[in-house]
Amino acid sequence: MADDLRIDDLAHQAGVPTTTIRLYQHRGLLPGPRLEGRTGWYGPHHLDRLMLIARLREQGHSLAG
Repeated sequence: MADDLRIDDLAHQAGVPTTTIRLYQHRGLLPGPRLEGRTGWYGPHHLDRLMLIARLREQGHSLAG
């Protein structure tokens, strides 16, 4: 799909390190990627979710909240 991104590309567009994406997945804040073999593909909904998390954090909310 044309809108699909690998984790490095998603991290770059969201302005976060790849470790942050993996942390958010581990904590259940971000759904996992669609897997094709060993490659994970992230879509626009992943980027939207990362932007939402960033906005909430800027407003003082914690990850636990």
